[in-house]
Amino acid sequence: MTFAAPTNLVPAQESAPAPEVASFNVKAGLAQMLKGGVIMDVINVEQALIAEAAGACAVMALERVPADIRKNGGVARMSDPRMIREIINAVSIPVMAKVRIGHIVEAQIIESLGVDYIDESEVLTPADESNHINKHDYKVPFVCGCKNLGEALRRINEGAAMIRTKGEAGTGNVVEAVRHCRTVKAEIRKAQLMDDSELFTYAKEIQAPYHLLKETAKLGRLPVVNFAAGGVATPADAALMMQLGCDGVFVGSGIFKSGDPAKRARAIVQAVTHYKDPKVLAEVSEDLGEAMVGINISEIPKDQLYATRGCLVGGLGVMTAAYGAHGLEKRVNNDAAKLKAWNSAANIQLIHSVALLAISQSPALLARSSRYAAPLILLGTTLFSGSIYTLILDTDKTISRTFRLGLATPLGGVVLIAGWFALAL
Repeated sequence: MTFAAPTNLVPAQESAPAPEVASFNVKAGLAQMLKGGVIMDVINVEQALIAEAAGACAVMALERVPADIRKNGGVARMSDPRMIREIINAVSIPVMAKVRIGHIVEAQIIESLGVDYIDESEVLTPADESNHINKHDYKVPFVCGCKNLGEALRRINEGAAMIRTKGEAGTGNVVEAVRHCRTVKAEIRKAQLMDDSELFTYAKEIQAPYHLLKETAKLGRLPVVNFAAGGVATPADAALMMQLGCDGVFVGSGIFKSGDPAKRARAIVQAVTHYKDPKVLAEVSEDLGEAMVGINISEIPKDQLYATRGCLVGGLGVMTAAYGAHGLEKRVNNDAAKLKAWNSAANIQLIHSVALLAISQSPALLARSSRYAAPLILLGTTLFSGSIYTLILDTDKTISRTFRLGLATPLGGVVLIAGWFALAL
């Protein structure tokens, strides 16, 4: 008796092959190859070739540098895949590309293009405000930003093979990058002084995985490569971040928003290589052309506020009026008392204007003061000294006949005191 094979069975479909996922150690090892290098933002093939010729260890391909993203506003998204492919085909160094925080599909698209690294970047508009990408699901190494140790270790736990300071991209101001770098270092030093029980508590405090915090404390540094980013615009900025302990530097708008991008790119690469040699740093910093204008972090630093300029201009105006008063003394030549009073008033006005100028030229004071200090001092000085000026000239009249001017003196004094109080805050 024979049995025929059934003919109505549907052949089983072959299961799709599991996606190839590199181990975390492999991805972290790839990032180690970039240590001591400079990664430059580029928006086209021409800029990518300039970066490669200058000695960049990698390029970040994006449609707009952070300065333009900040300036133009709107929603910033993943770059055009065609532009990324063109840059990949044009250079021999690694190519990175940015995706929005939490946007897993953008990451899948970028990975399919064959980039070497993906930057889950806060420079672009976040797609998910609660969740970052699970970077363990991808073969390509990820780069992520941080402001502190807890944030860095959370990103590493998600699979980031490389960390960078967030800084304040597109500003040309390195202060935030310095702050974030020093914060991470300080928190690592704090962890190194703790025993296991204290590390458990500290891990909860900074919302970081305990095993990564323990490894970091043991190493005395992050367990992955840590680059500086955000506001690096000059060779000195790059060398500063290296001296603070970073493994390399990202430079965004600082190069291609400057007067001579090719020369500045070479200079920054040399500065990162020779960051401990002041002579080399001085040499490469010469004749670089105009640096990017930049944007101040807190809108405008207090020592560069228009209010400060107003104090300077106001002081010069008062001083000019005082000298002008001396020039008008011929009008009272026939009255010795008035002439004496005129000169006295002009001298008082001159003293006040000199004091006002001294205040306006004290950025150390104004940098830590209220923005209202300079205009209050200017107004108070003008009211106070101006009313005294008039009262001194009014030698043949009683104060009651100039009552309104008399009120200006105490009012000016009150405003002046308020200005000094604001200066002291």
